[in-house]
Amino acid sequence: MNKNYKKVMTMGMAMAMMGSTVAFATEETKTGAEASTTVDATLVVPATPIPVTAPIAEDEAVVETSDYILNTGKVSIVDKMEDGGVQITIDNEQGGLRFMVSPDTKIVNSEDGTYITADKLVVDMAVAVAYPSNSPMGMSMPGYLGSVSVVIANADKSNVVVAEFDENLTSEKEMLALNISEETVIKSINGTKEAMTAEDVKDANVVAFYGVTTRSIPAQTTPSLILVLNDIEVPEAPEVPEVPEEVVATLVELREEAKELDYKVVWQGKTAPVLVTGEDITIEIVIGDETYTVDGETKEAQIAPKLVDGVLMVSSDVLA
Repeated sequence: MNKNYKKVMTMGMAMAMMGSTVAFATEETKTGAEASTTVDATLVVPATPIPVTAPIAEDEAVVETSDYILNTGKVSIVDKMEDGGVQITIDNEQGGLRFMVSPDTKIVNSEDGTYITADKLVVDMAVAVAYPSNSPMGMSMPGYLGSVSVVIANADKSNVVVAEFDENLTSEKEMLALNISEETVIKSINGTKEAMTAEDVKDANVVAFYGVTTRSIPAQTTPSLILVLNDIEVPEAPEVPEVPEEVVATLVELREEAKELDYKVVWQGKTAPVLVTGEDITIEIVIGDETYTVDGETKEAQIAPKLVDGVLMVSSDVLA
């Protein structure tokens, strides 16, 4: 019986040692694969675009890469301005963003790399905007930018990255390397240089549009379009458009208010206008009528004037 027990113990220890050896070898193989930087061109991620905006993790809607920030979201408001510009509001889990799109702002369609106009930006469109990380932002909710470097329309239709690439065309932060081909289009975002090459991308901040990547470290890709951002100037602090607060009027005694302003009140009867005169000003008020005139110009009060116990009460906005 003791002999059998010893045999069982011996076999158990041998199996445990074999199990440990297999687990260790598997871990070694995994570590070696992760550490490899050799590019295997046959290992390619399926050609399924990874949308820059969908899905957006709670902390990834605003991504700071090198000198630029990429802010993504869906258009919720499009306001056309009198000067021809358009104010866009986008929503995301970080509170959103408001920014101006002037006639000179570059808007790139992520689907085909073409430039489009602001009228093509519509509600519910997924967009991404890039702007310098030191851009001053107006303190409002949502935050307000006077301008952005580039607007990327239909941002969920292609892979888009904003980053600085070194002399080897690699972004360590994004773990991405660019293989520029003859088909890659390289442009200066503001058109200061027409013919651009891979040399212009080195040590530059760019917006790169790309498709599939290799499974190497860093991942490699051949971009279809590169927009060079290094010649973008940081805008001055924006002037946040003020939203006028609605003033709610109340009824006040006309004579008391006029007295404080050194105006004179002339009563001409119930059917005739009440005159309020001061230095270089004449106001005509008709009881029961919301409209009144100031030096002949017709205006409208929030509350119609009326007699209360023989006292003429007028809307407070009349003499404001």
